[in-house]
Amino acid sequence: MTKGLFLARAFYLAGHKVIGLDFKQRCIPSSGRYSRALSKHYAIQTPSSDEEYVEKLKEIIQEEKIDLWVCVSGVATTMKDAKAKRKIESETCKVFQLEPEICGILDDKHRFIEKTKEIRLMAPATKLVKSHDEALAFLDKKEPNQYILKSVQLDDTSRADMTLYPRETLQETTTIISGLRITDDKPWIFQEFVEGKEYCTHAVVVRGRVKAFVVCPSSELLMHYRALPADSKHSRKILEFTERYASGLKERNLTGQPSGPEDGEGITGQLSFDFIVKEINGKLQLYPIECNPRTHTAVVLFNTDAQRLAGCYLSLLDDPEAPPLDVYIPDSTSGFYWIGHDIVTLLFLPLLNISDFSSFYHNLKELIEHVLHWKEATFEVWDPVPFLILYHVYWPRLFLRSILKWEKWSRINVSTTKMFKCS
Repeated sequence: MTKGLFLARAFYLAGHKVIGLDFKQRCIPSSGRYSRALSKHYAIQTPSSDEEYVEKLKEIIQEEKIDLWVCVSGVATTMKDAKAKRKIESETCKVFQLEPEICGILDDKHRFIEKTKEIRLMAPATKLVKSHDEALAFLDKKEPNQYILKSVQLDDTSRADMTLYPRETLQETTTIISGLRITDDKPWIFQEFVEGKEYCTHAVVVRGRVKAFVVCPSSELLMHYRALPADSKHSRKILEFTERYASGLKERNLTGQPSGPEDGEGITGQLSFDFIVKEINGKLQLYPIECNPRTHTAVVLFNTDAQRLAGCYLSLLDDPEAPPLDVYIPDSTSGFYWIGHDIVTLLFLPLLNISDFSSFYHNLKELIEHVLHWKEATFEVWDPVPFLILYHVYWPRLFLRSILKWEKWSRINVSTTKMFKCS
């Protein structure tokens, strides 16, 4: 993923030896393995058990004499890495990763909102439902609010669904909800629909203190990144929220009671929030809607001083009693894009509807603006091979595999190399 490649380059530029690790994909090489930033790269089989995964990691860590393992997890492997953290830290090296209990709360859309309320921060109204009847009964209350319905668990086919409930008729509401797989094992949540602008963040947290932070405008499938100025009121307000959240996780244990000495020095890991922000009479109201307890692609926004970002991660190895430094917020608002995504969405697809010339002209103008003035998030002059492999080897082979296996997909995310399969 772009975020893993970016962090590898950041540590390399800061003068460190970097080892890469990926899961094998048959006949589809990871583009990052060809980066000059890596001294060595390991591609391991997807483990059949957590124990097998931990043993393989320990073997690599000991062989390479690694001091710090920075987890750049995908959505599906966050908990696996969190569980591995505890065992590895007790025997080998430091691990930059949240504890499994914290990950379990933040990665669960319902538990995250409940935790937010417990820390006494604002959150949208939510309702957990475990059956069709429960969902319909909730909507039958005819409350004035509108809601969107989300699967609590990872679900590619529903994540882009912004259907507002209740629908205009009971029949329409019943038909849509009856088509969803809502069970005890796969609960969903109604989340209050809040009108406003969407933002996402990436924060590096060490022992409960935010070390690095960035916020940018967001969307459901974000492929254009541009940081808000550090001194903007949105950036300051969202940083304040993040610091309070990190402090709240530190000060209260998982039962909501004040923590004791056994809770350690506070949380260490990466926090990435999604917000809806409303502005009323000049005052900002933040509504956190999700949290990703892992590296966010927005980490590329630290490009202007990647070495300093590496230092924020490596501060985990410093003396805990050392005086805290100021939070690192990038001072550049340069834009970042992925040329593969833009060529398709701003050139090829508009060409199919060339009759709408004004729209085509607008898209072409945007593409030219990105190429001339923005930064391609994968390409570096001193390290070009990952970029070439990504577009000339990785994606062609992935598309060929989907054709041969007759796997249908609805869209792709070039930054995370993720293909969203259809149900």
